[in-house]
Amino acid sequence: TNKFKNSVGEWEDMTDEQRNAFSKLAGQKFSVKVNQWADSFKISRPTEDDLKDFKALLSDARREAKDQLFINGRYIGPTR
Repeated sequence: TNKFKNSVGEWEDMTDEQRNAFSKLAGQKFSVKVNQWADSFKISRPTEDDLKDFKALLSDARREAKDQLFINGRYIGPTR
């Protein structure tokens, strides 16, 4: 489904265009965050804390992408 939680925690629908823009932007932000965080040891032998950090990075990237693409539940697009 193409839904997201708005700033007050309510679920809203996204169009396919919005979902694609969100996925692309979140992926770009996540890639930057992981590259800054990761080193070869974390990748080859992750600890429980590393996995928690990894999940937090993904969550942060998704939140930042949503905040950039939507204001007050309205889609403003990838440029801002």
